[in-house]
Amino acid sequence: MWLVHIDTWNYPDPQKIIDLIPEDIRPYVVMNISLSISHDSDSRFKVAEYGYEITKSWLRTCAENRMWAMVQCASGGYSQFSDSDLSVYEEFYQNYPNFIGINYAEQFWGYDDATDPLSPKWTDRIRPIFAVFAETVPTSTA
Repeated sequence: MWLVHIDTWNYPDPQKIIDLIPEDIRPYVVMNISLSISHDSDSRFKVAEYGYEITKSWLRTCAENRMWAMVQCASGGYSQFSDSDLSVYEEFYQNYPNFIGINYAEQFWGYDDATDPLSPKWTDRIRPIFAVFAETVPTSTA
C-alpha cells in the first residue's frame, strides 16, 4: 500500500494528480485528502473554504480511478467538520465505497490563541475528536 498525502490548499485538480500515479498500482494507493485550513483575521476562510465539496470531489474521482481515500478533516485546532456529529462520515461511507476513514494530524497548533476568535481550547477540542474516532472505527469495519 502507498499513502499519498494531498494538501488541498494548493487547489489541485484531483484527476491531474491521479494521472501521475501508474494505473497498475492505483488499487494499492490510499489518497489522504488533507483539508488544510487557513483563515484571515476576520475569521474568513482563505483556503479550503468548501471542505465538504472538496472532499466529495476527491472521493468521487478516487472511486472512478479504483483508488482508496481517507480524509484529514482537521489541521491543528481547526476542522472542516463537526467534532461530534458523525452524519458527514456516515454519508461518505454510504456514498463512497472507497472511503476508508478519517485521520487527525497536526494536533499541536491552533489552540488557545487569545488573538484568534476561532481558536479552541485544546482540551475542549481533543475530547470530542477521540470520541468521534472511537465511534467511526466500528463504522469503517461494517
